[in-house]
Amino acid sequence: MLRIRTLLNQLRTRLILGALAFLLALTGAVMLVVRDSLQFAARDAGAQGLAETNVNDILQATLLTIGYFAVLAIIGAIIAARALTNPIQRLVDGTRSIAMGDLNVRIPVKSNDELGVLADSFNKMAGTLQTRNSDLVKANESLSQREAHLRLITNVTTDAIYDWNIVAGKTMWNEGYFMLFGYPSEGVHEHQWWRERIHPEDLERTISHLETALQNREEYLSYEFRYRRADGTYAHVIDRGFIFYAEDGVPLREVGAMIDVTDRVILTEAQAQAALEERQRLARELHDSVTQSLYSLTLLAEASRRTAASGDVEKVVGNIARLGETAQQALKEMRLLVYELRPLALEHAGLAEALQHRIDAVEKRAGVEAQLRVNLEAELPPHIENGLYRIAQEALNNSLKHAEATKVSISLQTQDGHVQLGIVDNGKGFDTEALQDHGGLGMVSMRERVESMRGQYSITSRPGDGTRVWINVPLIQPNGDMA
Repeated sequence: MLRIRTLLNQLRTRLILGALAFLLALTGAVMLVVRDSLQFAARDAGAQGLAETNVNDILQATLLTIGYFAVLAIIGAIIAARALTNPIQRLVDGTRSIAMGDLNVRIPVKSNDELGVLADSFNKMAGTLQTRNSDLVKANESLSQREAHLRLITNVTTDAIYDWNIVAGKTMWNEGYFMLFGYPSEGVHEHQWWRERIHPEDLERTISHLETALQNREEYLSYEFRYRRADGTYAHVIDRGFIFYAEDGVPLREVGAMIDVTDRVILTEAQAQAALEERQRLARELHDSVTQSLYSLTLLAEASRRTAASGDVEKVVGNIARLGETAQQALKEMRLLVYELRPLALEHAGLAEALQHRIDAVEKRAGVEAQLRVNLEAELPPHIENGLYRIAQEALNNSLKHAEATKVSISLQTQDGHVQLGIVDNGKGFDTEALQDHGGLGMVSMRERVESMRGQYSITSRPGDGTRVWINVPLIQPNGDMA
């Protein structure tokens, strides 16, 4: 800018000096012409002395006139120089203002000549720059907000987010890396750091998957493996990333996240184990109950055939009666097993409806007269509903399989901050004192469930006089929480 100002000053000086040189040359030429003309006229007139005097006076007057017009010419040259250089100066000042960041500057357009066109073009350029700068500021603000949001998400997420510079072989991690695996997230790790912590059994498969994706220029990558924590244990993780490539296809970086799915894997394995154990339990039930009953039916049928062949009608009738009883018991147990294979109605309908569904599907189809009475004035917590349902299920199973009951009555009610469950049957009963010494797993399970709900539990029974199971569970615990 200083150089441009110097050039403008030099331009003004040259304009003024050029005007002065032109005036001086013009003045000298005029003086010579006037002097020669006067001397020639004086010789013709024959008055030399008088001619010289007149010539000097005329020259003096001519000089004064030329001097007067020279001053006017100089003033005009200065004004013209300023008229030429001031618009250029304004353009220079405007350009300097824009360079300093002031995009609001405008240059007044005072003429339609080349300088006026240049000033108008400058104003249009400044307006375009101002508009683009405004759009750029808005875009930067939006980008800053998004960056802040992404940084917040990165800081609060429990996933291990990483940025792998493939060219440099360096990886940056967020705080989630420390939260999940216990390793420090500060600084930059070598890519080998990540490879060394993959489970040896998963390493070859994982690296092969990664290298294949890079060779095929795949953008999205997802794979699962086990990753060693700082304490030496392994976490099951899903690694998902997006790969960026150069124009020539060279991979540059991968941005992604490692998600800990250990709990999900453990749950899946537990569910598979539970399903296996349930299948084994059903197999035992089939073997211990239905299969034995069917085998007994086979023996009774063979005995009845032989008895009929011998002509002992009375024994045949007795065997046929036992056949019917055994078949009826096998049918009851089969219906019970089929019901246990169905989805639990409790999860969708509540305790009362689940109990009604149970006695409709099992007891009533087995020919047992079953009745359910419900008087609930408060909503039961889910874990109490589940516990009472399991207790009722165990009691009904015992009544159906062992008591040979023909009537079962179930009562469910709330009273004085408690929920009470009663199950009464008219089966063959048993000796409760003997039960205390040799109680089965079903009875033990019932008692443990009641104790876990801080409730009371009692079984009343005598041989030949049926059985009564009574449960009383508080809805409000001593600490004030719902049970």
